[in-house]
Amino acid sequence: MTTRTSSTSQAEIRAACWIIGPMRTESRTPIRITSHCTEDMVQFIMAPPLQYKGANAFDKKAWFSSFEGPIGYEVHDLKIIAGDDTAFCHFLNRLSATSKAAGKFAMWNRVTLGLSKIDGRWLITHIHSSVPFYMDGGFKAAVDLNP
Repeated sequence: MTTRTSSTSQAEIRAACWIIGPMRTESRTPIRITSHCTEDMVQFIMAPPLQYKGANAFDKKAWFSSFEGPIGYEVHDLKIIAGDDTAFCHFLNRLSATSKAAGKFAMWNRVTLGLSKIDGRWLITHIHSSVPFYMDGGFKAAVDLNP
């Protein structure tokens, strides 16, 4: 982990990495998630459309209701690079759950967060999560990969 921040800032940034999960079971309250984001946050997440603008653009409540039971959200290989008022972090994420439509699943994806220190708090300004795809001409998502 690379960082130039105080231990307090580092802890706040680390906490933000866990909060972003609308996936994280303890975070199923959309207000709790969005309280760590700026109102004008931009999200490039795995679900269509190509981008969401605003902390409440993605319907987290509807997303939560598409699962039964706990939602697993693991952060692996977290790297933080931070200055005085801007920080970036990236990590691999393992998402596991039971979808009401498709049953149990587990998959890995890649996440990058951009954060700004606003009024003394680290807030997420940008989320980018992605799943690699097979470059064999089929363009299918590679949801069966493991690190």
